[in-house]
Amino acid sequence: MRRAYLSAGCIIGVALTGLLSSCDDGRLDDGYSSMPLVERAPESQIFTTIVSDADMSDGARRIVERQSKRPEVIETRIARFDLSLLRNGRRSIRIPLTNTTMAFHRTSYRQRGRDFVWRGRHVGDGSTMFLTVVDDDAAGMIERPHARYLIRPLGDGLHAIHRIENARVPGCGLAASASGVEAFAAMRDRRRTTVDASKEDIPNVDVLVFYNESAETSSGNIIAEIQAAFDDANQIYENSGIDLQVTLRHVEKIDYQEAFSVETDWLRLRATDDGFIDQVHDIRNDVGADLVALIVGNSVEYCGYADLPVTVSPANDPYAFSATTAYCLLESHIFTHELGHKLTAAHDWYVNPFLNAVYPYNHGFVNVFGRWHTVMAYPTECINAGVECASIPYFSNPNLSYDGTPLGVAEDQEFPADNTKMLNTSAPTIANYRASVPTTTTMPTTTTTIPTTTTSTTDDGDAADDDGGGDPFEPDDDDDDGNRGLTGTPGENSGGCGC
Repeated sequence: MRRAYLSAGCIIGVALTGLLSSCDDGRLDDGYSSMPLVERAPESQIFTTIVSDADMSDGARRIVERQSKRPEVIETRIARFDLSLLRNGRRSIRIPLTNTTMAFHRTSYRQRGRDFVWRGRHVGDGSTMFLTVVDDDAAGMIERPHARYLIRPLGDGLHAIHRIENARVPGCGLAASASGVEAFAAMRDRRRTTVDASKEDIPNVDVLVFYNESAETSSGNIIAEIQAAFDDANQIYENSGIDLQVTLRHVEKIDYQEAFSVETDWLRLRATDDGFIDQVHDIRNDVGADLVALIVGNSVEYCGYADLPVTVSPANDPYAFSATTAYCLLESHIFTHELGHKLTAAHDWYVNPFLNAVYPYNHGFVNVFGRWHTVMAYPTECINAGVECASIPYFSNPNLSYDGTPLGVAEDQEFPADNTKMLNTSAPTIANYRASVPTTTTMPTTTTTIPTTTTSTTDDGDAADDDGGGDPFEPDDDDDDGNRGLTGTPGENSGGCGC
């Protein structure tokens, strides 16, 4: 598949949430050129500078070259963003994508001091986007029915938009089993009813994140990308009916040379006396973190590796660690996937055909015909069937549907799949692995303490009242998830999972 990067001789620009290209060569055909155009208003154009290679600093050029070499990146575009136009909750933005112009209408806006999260959806095809802004750098994702774009900061006000092919994202080191392959047809035609989940007393899981220099130099603002991964996770919990919130309790740069194997990095992170990064355990105690994550720059194998407790117990407190590469934080929702493992969630039946006698329903879900899979599932079944499947922002849940198809299988049926029930079971226990400890010390460039107070609002996404400005927020009378079709260390108690 052709990859385009800074194509010579054509004008390239990017709005905050999408791709603008006047190129006649190297144009990305995403299969939606027939979509009706939406007239652009001048105030909605939030890119400020069309960027060529000459406009980039050496540092930004090195970062984007490193990012664009990833096998799953099939096209990259660069632009400067005027983030001030989204601050204070701009109602909508219009996004030119090749021959198509799309409007994203705000569905929610959450502010953290000067930082914020802006979410929107396209009313027509259900495409969604979100942007997390930290220190005037943006990180986020655009999810179309058959295309994914990552937005990554490069520094100096520049951002890269990468189109991602999901099937090329590094997967898990698990082979499909014949027993898993043979029994899947029975699951595909099942239907479920929709239920509404109550949202009272949601458990909060505090997470401590470390990153090394290699991760830092892979991004123009690694803190923004880490925070974006948390924002992605919390939205997915909400989408799925999971009563859980994860909080970036503390993030800190650590002096560690990665092993180019996230499995090795994970083992070193969780070890208390191997001489590599033993200090992480004292820091965990100091900040009262329930879970711990390490972000590294490179791995020659998986995107991540994590503890996977097989029971729910306070005694599983030692099984709280994961290692993830920086480039996989948002790709296929990998960071959320690794959090899911630490919260006891397992893969789909195709790649993990083993029955957990205590929680037999603890599996992700794959819909080959619909060409999608839930967060804890992997595209292996789709790849073997010769189709490309998207990782959608949901955990398996038989009580919800996506595009009219159930998101899982009830536990009283063959091959049950309900990661949502698993996380709702485990979250209260894991949220109490450690008591929260107020953190007051910050060390610029090395340590960051994340504010815990936010302001937020939601929108109905109605295009009719889109004036492009910061008018008053309205109560939400629609689903604000912005997604289409939603109706409703190894030890005695733990294993490790490479993803």
